[in-house]
Amino acid sequence: TADDAYFYFTDHLGSTTHITDRSGDVAQYAAYTPYGSLFREYRSVQPYKFNGKELDQETGYYYYGARYYDPTTALWLGTDPLKHKYPDIGAYVYCAGNPIRYVDPDGRKVTVTEEGGTSFTYTQGMTYEGSDKVAAQQVNGLNAINSTENGNNVLSSLTSSKKLYNVTNGSFDEGTSGIMENANGATLYMNGNNDLSTMSHEIFHAYQYENGQGGASIHNEVEAYLFSAGITYSFSMLNGGPSSSFEYAINPNTTGGKEYEKSVSNLLNWKSFSSSDFNSAVSLFKNNSQKNMPDIYGKQVYNNYPERRNNQTKSLLSKFYPLY
Repeated sequence: TADDAYFYFTDHLGSTTHITDRSGDVAQYAAYTPYGSLFREYRSVQPYKFNGKELDQETGYYYYGARYYDPTTALWLGTDPLKHKYPDIGAYVYCAGNPIRYVDPDGRKVTVTEEGGTSFTYTQGMTYEGSDKVAAQQVNGLNAINSTENGNNVLSSLTSSKKLYNVTNGSFDEGTSGIMENANGATLYMNGNNDLSTMSHEIFHAYQYENGQGGASIHNEVEAYLFSAGITYSFSMLNGGPSSSFEYAINPNTTGGKEYEKSVSNLLNWKSFSSSDFNSAVSLFKNNSQKNMPDIYGKQVYNNYPERRNNQTKSLLSKFYPLY
């Protein structure tokens, strides 16, 4: 009945902090440590607490659907099925060691995280009415991707997914943009790189993961770079601007450089996908692509990437031809 109505109040992580009746009287209050243990509690009238997940009173564990979580040790009781994708974090670590900012979600959406840590659901073509300038840039970038045929198809796949894909302004590794996959989806760390080329590159990595071909590899990088080039070309032509330039070989005068440029040019500009050109581009990428040029410290970021992983048996890019 209306007299029995209660109102739930949560923090930015979705944790239940207050429950009040319709008169505003507090029926339950809870405060948590960063990793989810109850710091203080006034009454306990329902089991959904930290992150809005159910607390098992007998064990003290939270049930997240895929695994149980122990807040006293800040560890999962089961291993992450994608532990091989990020061994530096560990198979049992909760939220990459950052429980203040991250949650382990279970959703059907693409979200954007604002500066204060609040996330909102992105819908294709939406208008952002908030005040966060970076979030506005990211929504505009997603909408630009969505305005192209191939971009619309990729975003439609992600926004209708059973997984959660979050776009945030954080940094991935040494100040770069990148993607971190997890059992429930992936987080795209943009680090201020909200230009169309970078965003479409990371969005395609999310699409690769959504279709069972995630993981760092040269195969996936070649696909993502070509997809992003196609998106920027398409967007430019739709809006009457000049075509963007695409970076090819470090040295086009070498044998490898010439072959790499030929393969990538064919893949970008031909009306149909060429498996032979794609395989050539993958094999020549490390030594010839400008994307793998040494940085100021002499480091080539893709040198430790395998050419392919066992789950990458086909090119997902092939279904998006022509690319622009």
